[in-house]
Amino acid sequence: MAYRMDSLKRTRILHFGSYLHGENDVVYLMKECLQRLPHVRLRPVDPALYSRFSSAMTRREGRVHWLHDDIVRTFIEHCRPNVVICNAGGLSLTPAMHEELRRRGILRVGIALSDPDDFATRTKLFSPYFDVFYTNTEQSLPAYESIGVQCRVLPFAADASFHRPLPNVRRTADVVVVGGARPERKETVARLRATPIKVCTYGQGWRPRWLEVLRLSTAVHGMAQVRAINSAPLYLSFAQTVAGHTNVKVGLFEAAACGVCVLVERFPEVQKYFTDQKEIVLFDSDRDLVEKIQALRKNPEGAQQIGAAARQRVLTEHTWEHRWQKVLEDIHAL
Repeated sequence: MAYRMDSLKRTRILHFGSYLHGENDVVYLMKECLQRLPHVRLRPVDPALYSRFSSAMTRREGRVHWLHDDIVRTFIEHCRPNVVICNAGGLSLTPAMHEELRRRGILRVGIALSDPDDFATRTKLFSPYFDVFYTNTEQSLPAYESIGVQCRVLPFAADASFHRPLPNVRRTADVVVVGGARPERKETVARLRATPIKVCTYGQGWRPRWLEVLRLSTAVHGMAQVRAINSAPLYLSFAQTVAGHTNVKVGLFEAAACGVCVLVERFPEVQKYFTDQKEIVLFDSDRDLVEKIQALRKNPEGAQQIGAAARQRVLTEHTWEHRWQKVLEDIHAL
């Protein structure tokens, strides 16, 4: 369905979202890509959810952050938006403000980026108030349907101008892992390290606790995160969430955008975004993972071709600009 550019140019958006990881934070990159679209006038607002102190813009109730009505009104009067977006972090307008904006004809869009883990304690509590609500995974759709919310999937993506190949970064390992350590991840990395495969890990928890206390963590943010992804020809993406669900992670898209060869556990949803052995490498067990890494070490040109194809797929289908265009089409249809 085609949409006229002149009508889309009238889309004025007030975007609430905070940035835990700075300039490589997923919400920050989403905001940056939305801001680049020529038919959008964006007013981004950071409620500072992740500062040391409670956010002055919100009232916390459990794991939900309700934006104060008077603060929302101030921004509404200043920028006169057609649309208000609450982007992740358990962030929502209050029920009263939702009703006030509904009467004024201002659409409210909600986005969840931590489903299915966050559904029961966060998004279930405020998603019914929004005109349009998005989840990051299709497996959460039945849960939303059970509470009467016609939720839509907004898959993860990448900002391909930020996450990109860095040819001058020295390759220091065969495989890189960028993400927090958890017991099952440590087990897999230990199995890899029991072979000649050299693995480099970045993120909280990979070093002994006493080094973490001394702030000698290997966590990386900003361009340091992009350099870390580029520090090996192969990238291992873990699909399991904290709560034990299998999910397509944002890091998978970011690594693909960097042009490295991504390996991830085989599951149906991931195959909707990348083709096995052409743009990604899927494995069925730790033993299978070891065998595939060893084969790719012997065939660096093949690994490079898979990484290049993955970046091309991102550029063609999986940038945040692509995702936002779909959101804007949904908004226009309403």
